[in-house]
Amino acid sequence: MFGSRTRSGSRGRLNLKTRLFLLLFLLVCVVFHPVVHGEFLFWDDDINISQNPHLNGLGWQQLKWIFTGTDYLGRYQPLAWLSWSVIKQCFGLNPFWFHLVNLLFHAANAGLVFLLVRKLLLAAQMTGETAPAHLSIAAALAAALWATHPMRVETTAWTVELVFVQPLFLFLLALLCYLRSADAGSGRSGPFYWASVALFTASLVSFPIALGGCVVFIAFDIYPLRRLSVDPWRWLTPAARRVWLEKLPFVATALFFGWFNLHVRAHPSTAWSHLTTLEVFSPAARVMQAFYMWAYYVWRPWWPVHLTPVPTQLMDFKPFDAPFVLSAILVLGLSGWLFCQRRRWPGLFVIWFCHLGLLVPMLGLSEHPHYPSDRYSMTVGICWAVLLGGGFAKWWPQVRARQILQVGTAVLLALLSVMSYRQTFLWQTNVGFFTQLLAGWKEGPVFLPRRVDLYMHLARAHSQRGEFSDAIDNLQAAVRLAPEYPEARIRLGDALMAAGQLDAARASYEAAARLDPKFSPPLNDLGVAFAQQGKLDRAIEQFSEVLRNDSSNRSALQNIATALQHLGRTNEAEVYLAKLNGLPARAPNH
Repeated sequence: MFGSRTRSGSRGRLNLKTRLFLLLFLLVCVVFHPVVHGEFLFWDDDINISQNPHLNGLGWQQLKWIFTGTDYLGRYQPLAWLSWSVIKQCFGLNPFWFHLVNLLFHAANAGLVFLLVRKLLLAAQMTGETAPAHLSIAAALAAALWATHPMRVETTAWTVELVFVQPLFLFLLALLCYLRSADAGSGRSGPFYWASVALFTASLVSFPIALGGCVVFIAFDIYPLRRLSVDPWRWLTPAARRVWLEKLPFVATALFFGWFNLHVRAHPSTAWSHLTTLEVFSPAARVMQAFYMWAYYVWRPWWPVHLTPVPTQLMDFKPFDAPFVLSAILVLGLSGWLFCQRRRWPGLFVIWFCHLGLLVPMLGLSEHPHYPSDRYSMTVGICWAVLLGGGFAKWWPQVRARQILQVGTAVLLALLSVMSYRQTFLWQTNVGFFTQLLAGWKEGPVFLPRRVDLYMHLARAHSQRGEFSDAIDNLQAAVRLAPEYPEARIRLGDALMAAGQLDAARASYEAAARLDPKFSPPLNDLGVAFAQQGKLDRAIEQFSEVLRNDSSNRSALQNIATALQHLGRTNEAEVYLAKLNGLPARAPNH
């Protein structure tokens, strides 16, 4: 009878676990559902997806590039390329489906974070699956706060951030398999152990956001699994050496993919891949930037306001300014204090250890400028979810504390959900996205090139919507900021021509040509535009100028002949038609 009650209770608890998982999945879908209506952004989405010439099928040549090519963007992310190729093959370049995949990954990740926190709470209390239901509720609340946090919007609403949500999904599965392997006590001989190794490798093959994740497997063995001592000098005992041997595949895999990705970036074949030299970015600046990043993701999740896709704090900085020195003091001081308190609070010590390790790939040690982006908080934010889950589990059994937690968590969850829901609309359209970026962009010479670039992106977005007046305004702003930049004048000429302001377009093209003699203005297109307005004499001038530079330009020959025919100058038209057809030209009759 005792066994029967246990099995029945297990089913009840399994049902609770399943219901909480599904509830989290549904919560994420409700909060973030506006993302599926978003466009492809002219901010990496075009380069990676919508204009990527390699995502054009799943044949042998395409698969060969997916799994061996590193020359396009200087990255190795074959599983991400494969996912995008499959989506495009099935649904075309409809952004809805790309956004939907990101949303479903994030919803699934919320459920996996819940399972992970719950498993860690069970292990910390050395309780089997027959644990009290409040542990599941505590884990679900912690996962919900992680999932609905506004810093999750970037990875959910930006299609290119599949390279974050997909590898996180695989990494979370790897962690759960590892914990299941520890439960079974089978070590390296068990299927769950090798499933964990395979999933960790797949995560890095998707995109190496979990390079520092190898430390998490070590941290779990310190606490809550207690297979390694919190005292490092006890890590060389025979029992500890067996545990360390289990970590070799994870560490070796992380080291290999870390080296490989650095190698790819250090030997670039495109303009998108490079490593910053020590002359440009000194060792001291790199160290202080690392301290800043470690400290930033301690306080930033607790103050998620004024979020922007491109934070500018690290574009130009002095390594020994106050924010960086204070960050170093915080990181070093907290690390030392938690190490001293590791026996008293092993959970806090391990969470901090994971925080430092998981952020290693996001420190920007090989690049400058670097950005403390919201997406970098996704993996390390799970550390805070574990901490919150532990706090909820500790205080939940006390009636008064439980009432406070219920009200407080409900209010916080509602607040975060509303903030995230509103934040999704920033990412829906190119016009809204670049308008918001420009509004928060700093002034100054360091920020000038990117500001010009943002104006040009915003103009492109307006042009795509037929809003040529707005496009012209933004391009004129770009020209005022960078009058010596020919590309801005070229784009301005294109917008003016699309708006029918042909004389102004020609003046903009001529100004670009003076800045860069190698530039050839699109005079043929300008001539066509004049012809469409009925200004055939002006059109003929444009076509004639094209032919002075390129006498065999077939389009210009055809266009000038057509324009002459419309003016009744048929004899002149025949000269150009004869040349077009390869016939000997004859002089026109006067």
